[in-house]
Amino acid sequence: MMLRTLNHEEQTALLKNNTEYELIRFMSDWGHLSGRRDTTALELMLPDDLVVTTAEGAVFDKERYLDNFRTIAEDFTIVNYDQQAQLFGAAAVVRARYLLTAGGRESRLCYTATFVRRFERWEIVALHSSPVANA
Repeated sequence: MMLRTLNHEEQTALLKNNTEYELIRFMSDWGHLSGRRDTTALELMLPDDLVVTTAEGAVFDKERYLDNFRTIAEDFTIVNYDQQAQLFGAAAVVRARYLLTAGGRESRLCYTATFVRRFERWEIVALHSSPVANA
């Protein structure tokens, strides 16, 4: 079997696909860790300047977001689907729908997560959730 060198366009596409996968994986991991109430892992994962806007319109900083897990329902889970990532140079956006279960209720929601590339890695700086129309 003969190996060939990727051209510039192929290298760029491969890097883009890997970055998109990395960002989508980050959001899936965040949902999984949230369901496990693993605030220690979330503390390490999330930057200090994160802003989270909930589907109810509440705005949390990182500390308040993590404090929220002290009173969260035992059956709390998040399952992401229809995830898409777009790169914009040193910024990226991940959009998805997700199913949130808490207190015996299910909610169909969507989110937009904004990432910036800093310190040689991607960091989420904002997350906004909304109810899904026609859910």
